Amino acid sequence: MTRLLGFIPARSGSVRLPGKNTLEIGGKSLLERTVKTALESTTLDEIALSTDSAEYADMATTAGLPTKYKRPAHLNKSETTSIDVVLDYLAWRRDHDMPDISHVLVLQPTSPQRRSEDIDRAVKTWRKSGEASLVSVMPAGPSAGYLVIENTNTGKLAGGKDAVDGNVFVLDGMFFLASVDMLVRESGFWNADSALYINVYPRPHDIDTACDFFAARCMIEGNGFDVSHEPSTSHPERGPTS
Repeated sequence: MTRLLGFIPARSGSVRLPGKNTLEIGGKSLLERTVKTALESTTLDEIALSTDSAEYADMATTAGLPTKYKRPAHLNKSETTSIDVVLDYLAWRRDHDMPDISHVLVLQPTSPQRRSEDIDRAVKTWRKSGEASLVSVMPAGPSAGYLVIENTNTGKLAGGKDAVDGNVFVLDGMFFLASVDMLVRESGFWNADSALYINVYPRPHDIDTACDFFAARCMIEGNGFDVSHEPSTSHPERGPTS
Protein backbone atom coordinates (compact mmCIF):
# COMPACT_ATOMS: atom_id res chain seq x y z
CA MET A 1 0.00 0.00 0.00
CA THR A 2 1.25 3.46 -0.89
CA ARG A 3 1.70 5.76 2.09
CA LEU A 4 3.15 9.19 1.35
CA LEU A 5 5.03 11.17 3.99
CA GLY A 6 5.51 14.92 3.73
CA PHE A 7 8.95 15.41 5.29
CA ILE A 8 10.13 18.84 6.46
CA PRO A 9 13.89 19.05 7.16
CA ALA A 10 14.88 22.05 9.29
CA ARG A 11 18.43 21.98 10.57
CA SER A 12 19.66 24.91 12.65
CA GLY A 13 23.08 26.45 12.12
CA SER A 14 22.95 27.53 8.47
CA VAL A 15 26.32 29.01 7.52
CA ARG A 16 25.44 31.07 4.45
CA LEU A 17 22.19 32.46 5.89
CA PRO A 18 22.09 32.10 9.69
CA GLY A 19 18.66 31.38 11.14
CA LYS A 20 17.12 31.19 7.68
CA ASN A 21 14.22 28.96 8.76
CA THR A 22 13.02 31.68 11.16
CA LEU A 23 13.16 34.50 8.61
CA GLU A 24 9.73 35.92 7.89
CA ILE A 25 7.93 36.57 4.63
CA GLY A 26 4.40 37.89 4.71
CA GLY A 27 4.33 37.74 8.51
CA LYS A 28 5.26 34.03 8.71
CA SER A 29 8.60 32.33 9.14
CA LEU A 30 9.82 30.06 6.36
CA LEU A 31 9.26 27.07 8.63
CA GLU A 32 5.74 28.12 9.59
CA ARG A 33 4.83 28.72 5.94
CA THR A 34 5.95 25.21 5.03
CA VAL A 35 4.16 23.53 7.94
CA LYS A 36 0.87 25.29 7.24
CA THR A 37 1.11 24.62 3.52
CA ALA A 38 1.72 20.92 4.15
CA LEU A 39 -1.19 20.72 6.60
CA GLU A 40 -3.49 22.33 4.03
CA SER A 41 -2.57 19.77 1.39
CA THR A 42 -5.09 17.00 0.69
CA THR A 43 -2.69 14.41 -0.76
CA LEU A 44 -0.24 13.70 2.08
CA ASP A 45 -0.91 10.76 4.39
CA GLU A 46 1.39 12.05 7.12
CA ILE A 47 3.65 15.04 7.81
CA ALA A 48 6.83 14.99 9.88
CA LEU A 49 9.46 17.48 10.99
CA SER A 50 13.15 16.64 11.34
CA THR A 51 15.06 19.19 13.39
CA ASP A 52 17.76 19.44 16.01
CA SER A 53 16.32 22.72 17.31
CA ALA A 54 13.89 23.00 20.22
CA GLU A 55 12.96 26.44 18.89
CA TYR A 56 12.04 25.01 15.49
CA ALA A 57 10.07 22.18 17.11
CA ASP A 58 8.11 24.72 19.16
CA MET A 59 7.45 26.81 16.05
CA ALA A 60 6.12 23.76 14.22
CA THR A 61 3.93 22.81 17.18
CA THR A 62 2.46 26.31 17.27
CA ALA A 63 1.78 26.06 13.54
CA GLY A 64 -0.10 22.78 14.08
CA LEU A 65 2.57 20.10 13.73
CA PRO A 66 3.72 18.66 17.08
CA THR A 67 6.71 16.33 16.92
CA LYS A 68 8.22 13.74 19.25
CA TYR A 69 11.18 12.95 17.01
CA LYS A 70 14.41 14.88 17.52
CA ARG A 71 17.19 14.65 14.99
CA PRO A 72 20.31 13.13 16.61
CA ALA A 73 23.40 15.30 17.01
CA HIS A 74 25.52 13.34 14.53
CA LEU A 75 23.08 14.34 11.75
CA ASN A 76 23.28 18.07 12.46
CA LYS A 77 26.32 18.74 10.32
CA SER A 78 26.40 20.74 7.09
CA GLU A 79 27.69 17.69 5.22
CA THR A 80 24.80 15.51 6.39
CA THR A 81 22.79 14.29 3.42
CA SER A 82 19.05 14.47 3.14
CA ILE A 83 19.01 10.70 2.57
CA ASP A 84 20.65 10.10 5.95
CA VAL A 85 18.12 12.36 7.66
CA VAL A 86 15.11 10.71 6.03
CA LEU A 87 16.31 7.17 6.73
CA ASP A 88 17.04 8.00 10.38
CA TYR A 89 13.51 9.28 10.84
CA LEU A 90 12.05 6.19 9.17
CA ALA A 91 14.13 3.97 11.46
CA TRP A 92 12.78 5.90 14.45
CA ARG A 93 9.24 5.26 13.22
CA ARG A 94 9.89 1.53 13.03
CA ASP A 95 11.29 1.55 16.57
CA HIS A 96 8.06 3.18 17.73
CA ASP A 97 5.76 0.76 15.84
CA MET A 98 4.37 3.45 13.56
CA PRO A 99 2.85 2.66 10.13
CA ASP A 100 5.33 1.97 7.33
CA ILE A 101 5.98 4.73 4.81
CA SER A 102 6.38 3.80 1.14
CA HIS A 103 7.24 7.22 -0.34
CA VAL A 104 8.69 10.48 0.94
CA LEU A 105 8.07 14.01 -0.34
CA VAL A 106 10.69 16.44 0.97
CA LEU A 107 9.33 19.93 1.59
CA GLN A 108 12.22 22.29 2.28
CA PRO A 109 11.30 25.47 4.20
CA THR A 110 13.55 27.33 1.77
CA SER A 111 10.85 27.18 -0.93
CA PRO A 112 8.36 29.74 0.44
CA GLN A 113 6.47 30.17 -2.83
CA ARG A 114 5.17 26.62 -2.65
CA ARG A 115 1.44 26.38 -1.85
CA SER A 116 -0.85 23.54 -0.85
CA GLU A 117 -2.29 23.36 -4.34
CA ASP A 118 1.26 23.00 -5.68
CA ILE A 119 1.81 20.00 -3.41
CA ASP A 120 -1.44 18.37 -4.51
CA ARG A 121 -0.71 19.02 -8.17
CA ALA A 122 2.79 17.55 -7.86
CA VAL A 123 1.54 14.44 -6.07
CA LYS A 124 -1.15 13.89 -8.69
CA THR A 125 1.45 14.32 -11.45
CA TRP A 126 3.65 11.70 -9.77
CA ARG A 127 0.80 9.23 -9.29
CA LYS A 128 -0.26 9.59 -12.89
CA SER A 129 3.31 9.01 -14.10
CA GLY A 130 3.66 5.60 -12.47
CA GLU A 131 7.31 6.34 -11.67
CA ALA A 132 9.10 5.77 -8.37
CA SER A 133 10.11 9.41 -8.05
CA LEU A 134 9.42 13.00 -9.06
CA VAL A 135 11.45 16.19 -8.86
CA SER A 136 10.49 19.78 -9.54
CA VAL A 137 12.51 21.71 -12.09
CA MET A 138 12.58 24.93 -14.04
CA PRO A 139 13.72 25.49 -17.61
CA ALA A 140 17.38 26.53 -17.66
CA GLY A 141 16.65 30.18 -18.38
CA PRO A 142 14.09 31.56 -20.81
CA SER A 143 15.75 29.60 -23.62
CA ALA A 144 18.42 26.93 -23.91
CA GLY A 145 19.77 29.04 -26.73
CA TYR A 146 21.28 31.34 -24.11
CA LEU A 147 23.45 28.56 -22.70
CA VAL A 148 27.16 28.52 -23.44
CA ILE A 149 28.80 25.16 -22.80
CA GLU A 150 32.55 24.66 -22.58
CA ASN A 151 34.11 21.35 -23.55
CA THR A 152 36.59 20.74 -20.72
CA ASN A 153 38.68 18.46 -22.94
CA THR A 154 39.10 20.81 -25.91
CA GLY A 155 38.32 24.20 -24.39
CA LYS A 156 35.91 24.87 -27.26
CA LEU A 157 32.57 26.56 -26.72
CA ALA A 158 29.18 25.59 -28.06
CA GLY A 159 25.75 27.16 -27.86
CA GLY A 160 23.06 25.36 -25.93
CA LYS A 161 21.01 24.34 -28.96
CA ASP A 162 24.08 22.86 -30.63
CA ALA A 163 25.43 21.11 -27.55
CA VAL A 164 22.24 19.78 -25.98
CA ASP A 165 19.85 17.36 -27.61
CA GLY A 166 16.60 17.85 -25.70
CA ASN A 167 15.17 20.07 -22.99
CA VAL A 168 17.41 21.56 -20.30
CA PHE A 169 16.15 21.97 -16.73
CA VAL A 170 17.56 22.87 -13.32
CA LEU A 171 16.40 21.48 -9.98
CA ASP A 172 14.47 24.22 -8.16
CA GLY A 173 14.20 22.64 -4.71
CA MET A 174 10.42 22.79 -4.39
CA PHE A 175 9.76 19.03 -4.54
CA PHE A 176 11.81 15.88 -4.11
CA LEU A 177 9.63 12.76 -4.03
CA ALA A 178 10.91 9.19 -4.06
CA SER A 179 10.05 5.72 -2.87
CA VAL A 180 11.83 4.52 0.25
CA ASP A 181 13.13 1.57 -1.77
CA MET A 182 14.76 3.96 -4.24
CA LEU A 183 16.31 6.06 -1.47
CA VAL A 184 17.89 2.96 0.05
CA ARG A 185 18.94 1.42 -3.26
CA GLU A 186 20.22 4.51 -5.12
CA SER A 187 20.88 7.09 -2.38
CA GLY A 188 19.18 9.69 -4.53
CA PHE A 189 15.84 11.36 -5.11
CA TRP A 190 15.88 11.19 -8.90
CA ASN A 191 17.22 9.13 -11.76
CA ALA A 192 16.79 8.79 -15.51
CA ASP A 193 13.19 7.64 -15.12
CA SER A 194 11.93 10.28 -12.68
CA ALA A 195 8.81 12.25 -13.48
CA LEU A 196 9.27 16.00 -13.77
CA TYR A 197 7.14 18.73 -12.29
CA ILE A 198 7.98 21.79 -14.34
CA ASN A 199 7.64 25.19 -12.72
CA VAL A 200 7.33 28.24 -14.94
CA TYR A 201 9.97 30.99 -15.00
CA PRO A 202 10.50 33.12 -12.88
CA ARG A 203 9.19 30.85 -10.09
CA PRO A 204 10.38 29.71 -7.62
CA HIS A 205 13.21 30.88 -5.34
CA ASP A 206 15.20 28.29 -3.40
CA ILE A 207 16.55 30.34 -0.51
CA ASP A 208 20.20 29.74 0.27
CA THR A 209 21.57 33.29 0.53
CA ALA A 210 20.40 36.72 1.68
CA CYS A 211 19.96 37.69 -1.96
CA ASP A 212 17.64 34.71 -2.51
CA PHE A 213 15.62 35.66 0.56
CA PHE A 214 15.11 39.29 -0.40
CA ALA A 215 14.17 38.30 -3.96
CA ALA A 216 11.59 35.79 -2.70
CA ARG A 217 10.20 38.28 -0.19
CA CYS A 218 9.83 40.90 -2.91
CA MET A 219 8.04 38.43 -5.18
CA ILE A 220 5.65 37.21 -2.47
CA GLU A 221 4.92 40.41 -0.55
CA GLY A 222 4.70 42.35 -3.79
CA ASN A 223 2.35 39.65 -5.13
CA GLY A 224 4.51 39.53 -8.22
CA PHE A 225 4.85 35.88 -9.08
CA ASP A 226 3.12 33.72 -11.63
CA VAL A 227 1.15 30.80 -10.18
CA SER A 228 0.84 28.82 -13.40
CA HIS A 229 2.61 25.50 -13.84
CA GLU A 230 3.35 23.01 -16.56
CA PRO A 231 3.42 19.65 -14.78
CA SER A 232 5.01 16.93 -16.85
CA THR A 233 5.99 13.29 -16.73
CA SER A 234 8.98 13.80 -19.03
CA HIS A 235 12.28 12.09 -18.22
CA PRO A 236 15.32 14.19 -18.17
CA GLU A 237 23.87 17.37 -6.30
CA ARG A 238 20.90 14.43 -6.46
CA GLY A 239 18.83 15.66 -3.56
CA PRO A 240 17.75 18.43 -1.23
CA THR A 241 19.64 19.91 1.66
CA SER A 242 19.23 18.48 5.12
